[in-house]
Amino acid sequence: MPLARHITAEKPEDKIIETGWARVHNIVVFILENDQFLKPKLNSELITEIIKRFGVDDETALTYISEAKREVRRVAKLKKDKAFAKAIRDREFIIAKAKADEDYKLALDAIKDRDKLLSLYDEVKPQEITVKNIDMNRFTEFGLERIKHGDKIEEILLDPKSVKQEQRDL
Repeated sequence: MPLARHITAEKPEDKIIETGWARVHNIVVFILENDQFLKPKLNSELITEIIKRFGVDDETALTYISEAKREVRRVAKLKKDKAFAKAIRDREFIIAKAKADEDYKLALDAIKDRDKLLSLYDEVKPQEITVKNIDMNRFTEFGLERIKHGDKIEEILLDPKSVKQEQRDL
C-alpha cells in the first residue's frame, strides 16, 4: 500500500496531525538508535513496536518500516560517498604538500594509498608453497629456480628440464 494513503493520523481529533513521513522519520531515528532492528529476523518485533507506537495495522507498519529502512540505506550511502571523497581530497592535499616540500617518499606513499583507495591495482598476495615429502635433490638448477619463482610444483615435476633424468625414470 503506498505511503500516500497514510498521510494523516487516524484520529481527526488529534491536535497535532502527524504525517506518514513524520512517522517514517521517527522510525528511522528509532532504527538508528537500535541498529539491531536493521536485521531482517527482527522485523516482527519491529512491526509490533510500530503498531504499539502509532496504533496502525500490520500492513501500514510494514510500509512505514520499508520506507524507513530505505531512508537509512540512502543516508548511509551518502555518508560513505562523502567520507570517500574526503579521503581522496586528503590524499591529494598530502601529495601536493609533499611535492612542494620535495618529500618524494611521502608523496609516493600518499600516491600508493590514494591508488589503493581508488582500487586501481589488483592486490597480489604472495603464494605460500607447501612441499611435503619431495626430495629437492630431484630437481635441476632450472627446476629449483622455478620453485623459487613460485611455479606450481605439479608443472615443475612434469617438465623434463626441471627434474634430473635418472629421477624421472623412477
